[in-house]
Amino acid sequence: MLAGLPVSEGAPAALPREPRVVSSKINALVDEIANLSLLEVSDLNWALKKRLNIPDAPMMSPGMIMAAMPAAAAEDVPQKKTFKFVETAPCTMKEDMSKAEAYELAALLTKAGGTCEIA
Repeated sequence: MLAGLPVSEGAPAALPREPRVVSSKINALVDEIANLSLLEVSDLNWALKKRLNIPDAPMMSPGMIMAAMPAAAAEDVPQKKTFKFVETAPCTMKEDMSKAEAYELAALLTKAGGTCEIA
């Protein structure tokens, strides 16, 4: 599991079909990045996020949130609210519920690939 999400191997992505000419500078960068170790890639990722001021927040697709909700509830939730939930994760989903409801919701989230904590 990676960041609480199940990771399964699949078919590799197809190579781009359209010919594209890139500069020698870009080719040199690609060659250099392709030869980095995983630790170096992690450091590169951190440095770029810092330099470009990109927040270090876990990403979760809106489809995963919708899959975690019962079908009837999913129809009632506007898409804007779903995106707001994804952008603020991790967060409290629901409070003041019975123990059975809490475990049912936790099971739905886990089945959709998310993680949760019942407090």
